[in-house]
Formats: sequence, structure tokens, C-alpha cells
Amino acid sequence: MKKVFWAVAVVLIGCADSSPTIDGHTYKTVKIGNQEWFAENLKTTVYANGDEIPYSRTNESWKNQKMGMRCSYEHDDAMNAKYGQLYNWYAVNDERGLCPSGWHVPSDEDWQDLEVFLGMSRADVSLKGTRGSGELGIGTKLKANSGWNEGGNGTDDFGFSALAGGGRDGNGNFLNAGNLGGFWSSSTNGGGDAIQFAWLRGLSSGDTEVVRSDQNQRYGFSVRCVRDE
Repeated sequence: MKKVFWAVAVVLIGCADSSPTIDGHTYKTVKIGNQEWFAENLKTTVYANGDEIPYSRTNESWKNQKMGMRCSYEHDDAMNAKYGQLYNWYAVNDERGLCPSGWHVPSDEDWQDLEVFLGMSRADVSLKGTRGSGELGIGTKLKANSGWNEGGNGTDDFGFSALAGGGRDGNGNFLNAGNLGGFWSSSTNGGGDAIQFAWLRGLSSGDTEVVRSDQNQRYGFSVRCVRDE
């Protein structure tokens, strides 16, 4: 994974007042601290205004792209049902929005707030790379209790149910479903004109930690939504 990338909660799943719907799918949600998150990966094929998000079926249509694109892992409908869609960061950043009204793609700060609630220090959440190691095991707490390869299932302590949805690199190659889960933030981290980067959270079947990594915006990863404050 590292070569590829990179408290007590009141848990209320599927609350009557927190059932966001987009593109015909109603999402389960979970409250962790003061935040409310999707408890499953985004599957939408359209932006919040109803415009279609272009689907990339070939490597050529994916690589060197600077517009919003999506795909199912290995173009498999069963993988879409299990893991949701993979989105490049240009879809995340599109002004039409990926999340339903009242929700947004989490910023890097939103992810940091979650990590602090789960027990990471405020100093550590701003570090790049692997954090939340040792007995803390924040990655283990976030991972679903099934679906991770090599005995890498989590304890899903908070109902976040993070999935190993894999990814898609800038050339269109698919990466490590079952072993790796990557989740975009809406926050950039510099970069030049040719390649731009955005912050991502990564989990691995072989690790208990959470990775904070700046990734090429042309890559494809999963998306979770968080409720607007």
C-alpha cells in the first residue's frame, strides 16, 4: 500500500433524519462525535444537479484527464455494488457537487477532526504518511469487519465500515481492491501545472494505521460524504 499511495462515539446508523439520497440510492449514515458521515462509499453516476459524470472505460480516456471522471473497479458491476464508484479528483472538485444537498466531500480538516476524535493528537493529524499506529490502531477501528484480504479486517468500532475499494492510477490501471482503501478529501496540496495533488486518506489490509497522502488528482479513489455543519 505504501508504494501505491502514498474515544467513545454515539453511533446512530440510518437515522430517519439523516438518510441522504442521490441518483436513486439512499445512504446509511453514522454519527461520530460532532460529525455525521456516510457509512458506505458513494455510488452516484451524476453530479448533485443531475448532470452525468462521464464514465471512463479505457485507459486512454482516463489518463491525462483534467475533467471529472468515474468508473467501477475493473468495470465490474458487482464491484460497484460492493465498493461504489472510483472518482478522479476533478469530479470531487467539480462545482456541481458529488454529494447530496446538505452534504460535502470532506476536507482535509474534516478528516483531521475525525482522527482527533478517535484519539490521534492534533499534532499528529497534520503529519504526512502513516499515523495512528501502535495500540491506537485508528485504521483498524475504521475498517469494516469483513471484506479485507489477508486477515486485515477491522473492528469497525464506530460504524464507519471503511471498505477496501482499491483505486485507479493516472494511466488507468486498477490497484489492489481487497487490500487497499483510498478516500479523497476536497483539499489540495500544491503541485505544478503538469501534476496537481490532493490529500487522501488510505487504509491497508496489512496495517492498523491511517495514511495521509498527497495524491495525483488524476487517480481514482472512493468518496465518503460528511454532513454540512
